[in-house]
Amino acid sequence: MDQNNQNPQGGNDPVKKLEQDLQNLTQQSATVQPPIPEEQPIQPPSPVPEVPPVVSPPPVSPVTPIEPNSPMHETPKKGSPLLVIAIVLAVFAVLAVVAYVFGTKLLSPQPTPIPKPIAAITPSPTPDVTANWKTYTNTQYNFSFKYPEYVILEDKSVPGMAQVILAAEGFSETKVTASKSDLSDFYLDASPSGKATIGGISGNKYFLPQGYCDGPTCSPPILAASIINNGTKYVVSIFVGKEASNFTDLQNQILSTFKFIEVTPVGSPTASPSSTPKATP
Repeated sequence: MDQNNQNPQGGNDPVKKLEQDLQNLTQQSATVQPPIPEEQPIQPPSPVPEVPPVVSPPPVSPVTPIEPNSPMHETPKKGSPLLVIAIVLAVFAVLAVVAYVFGTKLLSPQPTPIPKPIAAITPSPTPDVTANWKTYTNTQYNFSFKYPEYVILEDKSVPGMAQVILAAEGFSETKVTASKSDLSDFYLDASPSGKATIGGISGNKYFLPQGYCDGPTCSPPILAASIINNGTKYVVSIFVGKEASNFTDLQNQILSTFKFIEVTPVGSPTASPSSTPKATP
């Protein structure tokens, strides 16, 4: 029997037994050497393939669904009764103020507007082109008229007829006659062709396009006007062209200057003994 397996005499202590077992194991391990492993060649590490970086998508915030009963869909609450009452009172107050103002204006007496005097617009007077004309007066037949300064007047009156000739360069020859013997409506056997006015008195107008023929010769065309005033026939005749059936402005101006002197009764102390026609500058 092995000595190591024999217990000493009187050794029943378990501690002693454990110590003996440890010594035996130590001796065995010292006598047996472990085999030396062979050296293996060192292999270079295999290349690791590059992995492209992975780009992670941006985080998406979760969309929270809106619930029907969320605050955004809440039905607006109605105003409180006090607010409604305050608004109604404010409206009534405004209406009352407006009614008071209009009522005061309607009931208060309105001042009567004083009309402002309107200045009368006085038309500017038309200049009188005849103001500087010469004046011819005939006291025997009680008339007068004006004529331009450049016109030459020749008195060819005969017993029973006043006859005045007006002539000038560029002026149509005009004859003025007054007679008490012929009071007919005819002039040189021609009947009236219209109406004319002499000195504000309406009369007849005559137009003789062939003139007056006395024998083999005839005068130029004649345009004439005649009136009868206080038993006297006044005739103004003008030599005109064949187409001149109306008086010109200058001829009408001469006709408008005629004035008729009132006849003084015979035997009156104010009667004028002179009956000689005269022309005044």
